[in-house]
Amino acid sequence: MKVLPIGIIVIVALVVLYFVMSGRSSNAPAPKAAAPTAAAPAGAPAATTPAEAALPELTPQQLLKEASTAMHENRLVAPAGNNAYEYYERLLEKDPNNQTAKDALRETFPIVIGVPEQYINAGNVDEATRVINLLAKADPNNYTLTILRGKLDAKKKQNERELAQQTAAAAAAAAKTAQAPANNAAAAAAAAAAASRRRPVRRTGPPSAAGDADDGQPLGQQPRRDGAAQRSRRADDDRYLVAAHGRPPRPRRPDLQAGSPALTGPAPSAPARRPRPGR
Repeated sequence: MKVLPIGIIVIVALVVLYFVMSGRSSNAPAPKAAAPTAAAPAGAPAATTPAEAALPELTPQQLLKEASTAMHENRLVAPAGNNAYEYYERLLEKDPNNQTAKDALRETFPIVIGVPEQYINAGNVDEATRVINLLAKADPNNYTLTILRGKLDAKKKQNERELAQQTAAAAAAAAKTAQAPANNAAAAAAAAAAASRRRPVRRTGPPSAAGDADDGQPLGQQPRRDGAAQRSRRADDDRYLVAAHGRPPRPRRPDLQAGSPALTGPAPSAPARRPRPGR
């Protein structure tokens, strides 16, 4: 009799425990799906570029029709993405044995082989590279394409040198412009210093009657006239005295001989005669 109630209690406890555990499992959040991080296999094709993705997917018949239209409109290798060569090459990717595409590429190759060189001479290295790669798909071992690649590399190096020279010239011009205010300030300071060293000369007295005063120099600091000019001036004075007064000039002092400074005052006048008595 005691065993029965114990068994019932155990059964009830198991049932309650079952319901509790099932409720917890239903409330638990579902596990998040793992993000796909697996790398692409080594042999998988590379992702298409935006330009390739923009090209519409055409059937071989449509590609052949578009290529024929481009040929009639003389769109052999340009513009990019809409020319006969690209349509024919896309057709050969879908149908490698298409003889029409092969014949068209072979016949037009000599016509378009000069286009890359025209782009190179014009300095358009990007377009020249595109056309060379396009023609290389039709004839990878063509010797002319090898020569064009050499010219393209030389043009790229030339463009790089010119760009470097232009950059250096621009940097030098910028440095010169930045240094100009400093040079102007230095020149102004030098001019101010030179002007401060120059003092104005003030004349301390009038020039002598004989005109011996040098311009811009005070009296007493005039350079000594040469002896020939002084002797000539004294000879003129002597002739004047003889002609005016009928007498020879007085002997000069030793300090007024040749080589001494000339007199700055007027020539001495003759003494006035006294009137005789009765006149």
